[in-house]
Amino acid sequence: MVACVMIAAAAYGKFVAVIETVTVMSGLVVCGVLLLFVSAVGLIGAIRHHQVLLFFVSSHCMIVATSY
Repeated sequence: MVACVMIAAAAYGKFVAVIETVTVMSGLVVCGVLLLFVSAVGLIGAIRHHQVLLFFVSSHCMIVATSY
Protein backbone atom coordinates (compact mmCIF):
# COMPACT_ATOMS: atom_id res chain seq x y z
CA MET A 1 0.00 0.00 0.00
CA VAL A 2 2.77 2.42 0.92
CA ALA A 3 4.72 1.50 -2.21
CA CYS A 4 1.75 2.32 -4.43
CA VAL A 5 1.25 5.63 -2.64
CA MET A 6 4.92 6.55 -3.14
CA ILE A 7 4.78 5.76 -6.86
CA ALA A 8 1.47 7.62 -7.24
CA ALA A 9 2.83 10.65 -5.35
CA ALA A 10 5.82 10.82 -7.69
CA ALA A 11 3.60 10.56 -10.76
CA TYR A 12 1.17 13.17 -9.43
CA GLY A 13 4.02 15.51 -8.46
CA LYS A 14 5.50 15.27 -11.93
CA PHE A 15 2.08 15.77 -13.57
CA VAL A 16 1.29 18.89 -11.52
CA ALA A 17 4.91 20.09 -11.87
CA VAL A 18 5.44 20.29 -8.12
CA ILE A 19 8.52 18.08 -8.45
CA GLU A 20 10.85 19.83 -10.84
CA THR A 21 13.94 17.66 -10.49
CA VAL A 22 14.15 14.21 -11.94
CA THR A 23 16.24 12.89 -9.05
CA VAL A 24 13.50 13.39 -6.46
CA MET A 25 10.90 11.76 -8.68
CA SER A 26 13.13 8.85 -9.62
CA GLY A 27 14.11 8.36 -5.99
CA LEU A 28 10.46 8.07 -4.97
CA VAL A 29 9.73 5.67 -7.80
CA VAL A 30 12.77 3.48 -7.05
CA CYS A 31 11.94 3.32 -3.35
CA GLY A 32 8.34 2.47 -4.16
CA VAL A 33 9.30 -0.28 -6.59
CA LEU A 34 11.81 -1.81 -4.17
CA LEU A 35 9.26 -1.72 -1.37
CA LEU A 36 6.69 -3.33 -3.65
CA PHE A 37 9.21 -6.05 -4.60
CA VAL A 38 10.09 -6.85 -0.99
CA SER A 39 6.44 -7.00 0.01
CA ALA A 40 5.63 -9.32 -2.92
CA VAL A 41 8.54 -11.61 -1.97
CA GLY A 42 7.30 -11.65 1.61
CA LEU A 43 3.78 -12.50 0.50
CA ILE A 44 4.99 -15.34 -1.71
CA GLY A 45 7.23 -16.64 1.07
CA ALA A 46 4.37 -16.57 3.56
CA ILE A 47 1.96 -18.35 1.24
CA ARG A 48 4.44 -21.09 0.30
CA HIS A 49 6.04 -21.32 3.78
CA HIS A 50 9.41 -20.82 2.07
CA GLN A 51 12.13 -20.29 4.66
CA VAL A 52 14.67 -18.68 2.32
CA LEU A 53 12.25 -16.04 1.05
CA LEU A 54 11.08 -15.25 4.56
CA PHE A 55 14.71 -14.95 5.70
CA PHE A 56 15.40 -12.57 2.81
CA VAL A 57 12.47 -10.34 3.78
CA SER A 58 13.29 -10.38 7.49
CA SER A 59 16.98 -9.64 6.89
CA HIS A 60 16.08 -6.82 4.49
CA CYS A 61 13.71 -5.30 7.03
CA MET A 62 16.35 -5.63 9.75
CA ILE A 63 18.96 -3.89 7.60
CA VAL A 64 16.59 -1.04 6.74
CA ALA A 65 15.49 -0.64 10.35
CA THR A 66 19.03 -0.48 11.74
CA SER A 67 20.45 1.76 9.00
CA TYR A 68 18.65 4.84 10.32
